[in-house]
Order: sequence, then C-alpha cells, then structure tokens
Amino acid sequence: STIARAVPAVVSIKVNRVRAFDTSNAGTVQATGFVVDAERGFILTNRHVAGPGPIVAEAIFQDNSEVPLTVAYYDPVHDFAFFKFD
Repeated sequence: STIARAVPAVVSIKVNRVRAFDTSNAGTVQATGFVVDAERGFILTNRHVAGPGPIVAEAIFQDNSEVPLTVAYYDPVHDFAFFKFD
C-alpha cells in the first residue's frame, strides 16, 4: 500500500538549540521530517525546525537508528528546510 511505502521515509528529528538571538529561546524541539534523497542524505522539514541560529540535531529512523544532522538549506521566505546526514 502507499502508506507502507511512505512510512520508512518519515523520521523523528530532535533539535537542541542555544539562545542565538533575542527572539529565539534555548531548548529542545521535537519534529518530523521526510527523507527525500536517501542516497545523498537529505531530509525535508519545516523552516522553524532548523531555526535561525546554531543547533545540534539528530534524526531517528523507524529502526531506531540515530544519525547527526547538519542544516543544508534554510529557506528565508518559505516554510521549509533541508537537513543533511551521512
């Protein structure tokens, strides 16, 4: 089914952020994302997940494996961002 094919692409994202600017708070954020290119290691998520400041992030896959993430792209206008993983 379509759902069975899509579920492995869904990842949980855990982000720890420092207080980078007066408008952003420090703390931990939980979010979801979708692996859009497993071969190159790209995950699509919302812009606010990547945030404007420095972060430490990791993806948790369906098999409970965890990988560190880096911000690959943060769109300044639209609500999306890409994380990169190895």
